[in-house]
Amino acid sequence: MYERIIRSKSKGDVPEATSMEAWVEQEIEACRFPDERLKNRLGRLVTALSKRIGATIPGACQDWAATKAA
Repeated sequence: MYERIIRSKSKGDVPEATSMEAWVEQEIEACRFPDERLKNRLGRLVTALSKRIGATIPGACQDWAATKAA
């Protein structure tokens, strides 16, 4: 998928960034899209926006290609 979550089996705690990615994956999991690439694109966009809360879409995406895809 867009960003697979790797959890360490030796540690039970999950860093906050990973928990946000897990939440994004969980929320998008139930969505139905005609193409799997659209699901991946939405996942990348929501993850980028969640890392930069309050930023504009160009600010969160950080480059023109990602902004155009959003």
